[in-house]
Amino acid sequence: MNRSLCSLTLVFGLNLVAIEPVAAFSEDICHAYQKLSSGDDTEALIPRPFNCDDLRCTDGPDGDNSGASCAVSGFGTLVAADMLYKLHGRNSLHFDVVWLLGRVMGLSSEDSNILAASNQATDLGHYRHFDYQGNFLWESENLTGVQRTNKDTDGFWFHFVPWYRQPDDTVKQHSLSYDVAHQPGSSPFADWEVPLNHVRSWAFGQRKTLCSFGLTQADGSCYPESQPAQLDFYLTMFGPVAVDETTDVFRQKIKPCEEERNDDGACYEPDYDQEISGKVEALGIYLHMLGDRLSHFMCSDYSAIERDSEAKANAVDQYKLRYALSCGTGTHLAMHVRETGYTPVPERTQNAVQYTLSEIDDWIKTTGYVRESTFVSKAADRDRIVQRILDEAIPQTCAAHRLEALCKISRDYGLGWHDNNPSCSYQALNCDQP
Repeated sequence: MNRSLCSLTLVFGLNLVAIEPVAAFSEDICHAYQKLSSGDDTEALIPRPFNCDDLRCTDGPDGDNSGASCAVSGFGTLVAADMLYKLHGRNSLHFDVVWLLGRVMGLSSEDSNILAASNQATDLGHYRHFDYQGNFLWESENLTGVQRTNKDTDGFWFHFVPWYRQPDDTVKQHSLSYDVAHQPGSSPFADWEVPLNHVRSWAFGQRKTLCSFGLTQADGSCYPESQPAQLDFYLTMFGPVAVDETTDVFRQKIKPCEEERNDDGACYEPDYDQEISGKVEALGIYLHMLGDRLSHFMCSDYSAIERDSEAKANAVDQYKLRYALSCGTGTHLAMHVRETGYTPVPERTQNAVQYTLSEIDDWIKTTGYVRESTFVSKAADRDRIVQRILDEAIPQTCAAHRLEALCKISRDYGLGWHDNNPSCSYQALNCDQP
């Protein structure tokens, strides 16, 4: 395939996948599955990590792809991982880095497992984890309600994170900034980051209920399902084409019922948000949202919720959300590819690592969590770990090498590693290509 045709095919593919909201910090670590037996659906993980995209023929699932065709085949694996879930994909920033930073700040191995799995499940709905030899270890809770493609529960707002425009605010763009001097328990983000701050306060145990889009009644309570608010949203899905829909806003649905009780299959545990408020599961969801607010900056910086001033008198509370045209486009998805495995490491990736470390520390101080003795107490050591993550691990073009670097950083500080790999050595595919 010539390079021009390859480029056209890739662009067309990017636009096709944009029909669904794309993943922030897209899956970059993939594994293939193999059947354990032909008589059942049991599957095993092949312990050989490769890049989910492999647009540069670095270490794709089929080994040595050559020429321009690697961009097409590499993009196919990204679609399989991100949209079709036919590969066991995860994101090293949402999972591996978050696991490591949890351990750095004093979370137990078990709680770091929950933290990382909840973070990854916010994208996938449910996450299963395997050891370095391909054996199943543990899995996340079912968090389908906040999944990026769940239209029924408006789960996309955790990934395409808007801000809230006050009536007197004429600013068209608000970028995320972090107040490093904030007091523990208080938010480091500006007041207009209403959705992000709302989820943060819930994750930190400062409120019990989680409300859709962070929109509440005057007393801070969620709108009831019996009289919800209404949100008219405009979300770009395919190039310049967008959907304009109205959704009811009330308490956020998160975890499906263990046994579906509704004919329409839309049963969710009614008090799950209260059950995990202030717990590690909620922190994982929040940290995912924070990472996506940074990763999707081209979308979220220009996307605001505001009160609908044209709403009819005496009607239910009405809001509108106008997502920017940059949301869900092929160009935006292409940006995600460069967030890991490339040099230089993008600023959004650097900020995600640094903010995550600080927020885990703040969560521990706010909730009173008792740190493990393995806590990396010296600020200089924590800063060094962050720098090593950004210098030694994230830029690695080979998926196996990226995992090896993160594993070694963790083991250098006596923090263990989530897949029990004792030597931090992973079987690579074709990692010698430039």
